[in-house]
Amino acid sequence: MQLLTKQGKLTRYAMACGYIEKTETPKHFITLMMDGSVIMVRTYNRESGERGQTNCRTARDGYRAYNALRKAYV
Repeated sequence: MQLLTKQGKLTRYAMACGYIEKTETPKHFITLMMDGSVIMVRTYNRESGERGQTNCRTARDGYRAYNALRKAYV
């Protein structure tokens, strides 16, 4: 099975196998992962300790949320 798309993104199969895409900055930690059949985008603010989570039905929606957060925090 294919783990990466042509664009270098994780496939739904790869996320189901436990692979995680993450971005770290000194202030924020953002992850894109899959738990069961739900794709989740999680954020953690290291300064304030706040956590956030967005659940998505499709990998496309998950990557949209992940990229929007990356642009906002990186």
